[in-house]
Amino acid sequence: MTHHTRRGSVYILVLGVTTLVMTISVGTALITRAELGSQKDTGELLGADAAARSALELTLSVLNNAPTQITSLTERQLELPTSIGGFVVAIAVTDPDDGIMNNATNERLKLIAMAERGDIRQYRSIIVEPVIDSAAKSVKYRIIPGTYQIEIE
Repeated sequence: MTHHTRRGSVYILVLGVTTLVMTISVGTALITRAELGSQKDTGELLGADAAARSALELTLSVLNNAPTQITSLTERQLELPTSIGGFVVAIAVTDPDDGIMNNATNERLKLIAMAERGDIRQYRSIIVEPVIDSAAKSVKYRIIPGTYQIEIE
């Protein structure tokens, strides 16, 4: 009689240990899945940041080569949509000093870029200032160091 009782006890012990190991395994799998989702979101945010930065550089290039294309934009309106790295990017321009666009030839400009894909949206901005290029007898814009910002909607 004691022989059967022992077999039943060992069976229950093995079943309990197996259940415990399975519970830990399932928990670990769920945590790993959540971490992968978080890493994907982080990757998307970094991609949107890179696209917004690229849009700012592209805008500065256009501003230096065809300034009327940028300065003719309606203030604070996201325009010139294009695609960079799978993100739709758009640009807005504003006057950071007095808020009135095109009222002075030597005014600084704030360039705002938005990069968006799905639920991910990032805004970045820089302030540029005009510099007279005496050799080319034209005005070129350069980034004012320390003005790069993350914009909040």
